[in-house]
Amino acid sequence: MESLKSQWVDVRGKYKITQILGKGTFGTVVKAVDRKNGQLVAIKLIDDLLSSSYASRKVLREVKILRKLSEIEENVFTVKLIEIILPGSAVLKNNE
Repeated sequence: MESLKSQWVDVRGKYKITQILGKGTFGTVVKAVDRKNGQLVAIKLIDDLLSSSYASRKVLREVKILRKLSEIEENVFTVKLIEIILPGSAVLKNNE
């Protein structure tokens, strides 16, 4: 997975990235495994978050929606937001 930008070294430290699932307007989605507990996760690596106010608002809106959907018990239809990892080792858990 060396093709991923070096800014995502924080993600690679916590997760073992196993596959690139897709690329979109704002970044890349990868399949990964949590190195501590073996949990299979999907990670959205967002490029240039601050490149424009439009991009920032769109990503923020997506995070808000995922947080709300993650709060619904027994929700099996959407992914759960576990945490947000910002380049530079800043980590926000879903309940922060």
